[in-house]
Amino acid sequence: MDIRQILTFSLIAWLSIASPGPAVVLAIKNSLRQGPGAVLYGALGNICGLFFLSLAAMLGVGLLLKTNPWVFTALKTLGALYLFYLGVQQLIAKKKLFGAQTESPAAARSFGALFKESFLLSISNPKPILFFTALFPQFIKPTSSLSMQFVVLTGIFMLLSLLTLQGYGLASRKMVRLLSQPRIATLASWVIGLCFIGFGVLLLTYSLS
Repeated sequence: MDIRQILTFSLIAWLSIASPGPAVVLAIKNSLRQGPGAVLYGALGNICGLFFLSLAAMLGVGLLLKTNPWVFTALKTLGALYLFYLGVQQLIAKKKLFGAQTESPAAARSFGALFKESFLLSISNPKPILFFTALFPQFIKPTSSLSMQFVVLTGIFMLLSLLTLQGYGLASRKMVRLLSQPRIATLASWVIGLCFIGFGVLLLTYSLS
């Protein structure tokens, strides 16, 4: 791969990553509840999930999903159910995103919990596998080391994901003063919950055609 291919891949990858989705919403939620550190832990879980999805695409799972619609349907249903779970959990949460009802430091979620939540969110969505399956062949040269090209492309995607989620988390912290108002905090909590449910519905309607 030459530098132009890498830059082109990076731009396409970043546009995909920066588009608001479940991972972005989760990063914002973690930022408002526990700060930038929580976003980092969640982002690490997200990129670990992306690594496995990328590996699955390289191993041909993307083609398996395309040739066996029932497998794709089963995976996207599981992903949608997990998004519904996150959404409902947010809607019925007694503690809101920010303000007087925010979780105390003692009740802050652990690294493991934040990592696991983001990791499950990442691997429960089959769409990235199809994205990688479609994108990687455009930038991989059969005459060069496939494993090295896989490491480079996946590494770029993971790094961009980590930086972008951190950026969203830091940007959301700018709204701390506004969200300290109980009504606004409650509204923001509901909006994030409904976003998760909405992404679940969109995932259910996603088709291979």
